[in-house]
Amino acid sequence: MNLRTMLRASALTGLLATATPASAGPWVPEAGHGYAKLNLRYLFGYGYHPQGGGTENLRRYHEAFVSGYGEVGLGHRLALTLHTDLVRTFTLGDPRTGEREAFVAPGDPALGMRVALRRRQRFVVSAEGSVRAPLATDREVATVYETGGGESEIGRLRVGPGVFDLSAGLSAGYGFDRAYLAGGVAYVGRLEGYRDALHATLEAGGRFGRGRKWSARGRVTVHPTFGRRTGAAPLSVTPSGQGNGTRYAGFAFECERRVGEHVMIGGSLQGGFGLVRQQAGGPVLDAYVATSF
Repeated sequence: MNLRTMLRASALTGLLATATPASAGPWVPEAGHGYAKLNLRYLFGYGYHPQGGGTENLRRYHEAFVSGYGEVGLGHRLALTLHTDLVRTFTLGDPRTGEREAFVAPGDPALGMRVALRRRQRFVVSAEGSVRAPLATDREVATVYETGGGESEIGRLRVGPGVFDLSAGLSAGYGFDRAYLAGGVAYVGRLEGYRDALHATLEAGGRFGRGRKWSARGRVTVHPTFGRRTGAAPLSVTPSGQGNGTRYAGFAFECERRVGEHVMIGGSLQGGFGLVRQQAGGPVLDAYVATSF
């Protein structure tokens, strides 16, 4: 299994939430070659998980994101990466009136660099760093009410965090004949008093079927936050998870089919387990088309 095949298998995966360097995989395309992906992500929100745990009733809350990811080799063992939500749509219902309102916002682009520190046969170790710029507004656009009958206020909806994120991490991977194993960890520093975070992933996948046109993969993601930086930036209470202090542990199962020499289509089912705080819960469906060049 060569590096190009392993990159197709691992780099073009759906993201559970905000992309970080650990999400892209350790493989680096050759100079002038790369990959691009366009995906639609849909969250069916059914409850809000507050800071203290438990679940507060929250229905008629949905998210639909159109996202893009790309990477291109710049030279020996070096690549440029770009990930951004092109359009974010948040739909929130008001149980007091029965009305539903949609809020549309741009995504926050993350520009990064990845370098292969060690590459030997089927094993590779890489380092990556990125900067995410805040384009979406950080103001509270709507009040969120619980929908279990009490109609009490839960929090305020935010469509963007409004701060820069600086990420740096390491990742590693190994390719077998028809499968691969990869993982990584990144430190996410957030400015203006926001809590910092770690983002760790572990995934495995492989190709199967006639001509190896089909592939499948599974991934586990852990994203804890830490620090006592709440004086300048209080912990946010928003179902979008776009505020301060959001953390989670999640999983993703993905299936993909190669429909052309350089074109793939696929989809994934994503969700959270444990540690989900300060955001809405619910299944996440993702569909995408990707190409290599």
